[in-house]
Amino acid sequence: MSRKQAAAAGSPDDLWERDYHEHDPIASKTFGFWLYMMGDALLFAALFAAYGVLRS
Repeated sequence: MSRKQAAAAGSPDDLWERDYHEHDPIASKTFGFWLYMMGDALLFAALFAAYGVLRS
């Protein structure tokens, strides 16, 4: 059985094929968006906490 036939059959060698494109670009962009939003929320939370501590 050739590597192409093995890939078509769903063998574990699928991940080593050069033509293996299984990631979803929309899911990657959505993950990046939420990662950015959480980082931004943490930054502003830290700024508000610093303001609250240094205000007194």
